[in-house]
Amino acid sequence: MPDVNVRLEEDQQVRMKMKDVGDGTHALPVYSAAELAATGGTDRSMTATTTSQQLMPANTARRRFYVKNDSTIDVWLNPVSPAASVAGGGNIKVPANGGYFELQNSTSAWFIVAASGTPAITAREF
Repeated sequence: MPDVNVRLEEDQQVRMKMKDVGDGTHALPVYSAAELAATGGTDRSMTATTTSQQLMPANTARRRFYVKNDSTIDVWLNPVSPAASVAGGGNIKVPANGGYFELQNSTSAWFIVAASGTPAITAREF
């Protein structure tokens, strides 16, 4: 599968794997829950801080990942270091009290930062 780079803002990119459809075109592959469950995945859960830190390293075998935030503090993700707790610049807010972010076909490293305190988040990649 060829890689595709998606421009987020300015020079920020996320690498995604594409599947050859067989007719000269390519599409993002969709993985079933059974396919992902069979891998077991890798637990990337952690306690975020107000300093940007790597949530997960680049992984060319990654098919999907999710982040769930059951804490009472917002967290922010970014595929470019450092993540910042502000809108824009490619930062993605995962709100407190059950916020959820899921992405398929991203092989880039991802970074996380807390808006305040030290919220515990759940994350897993497949």
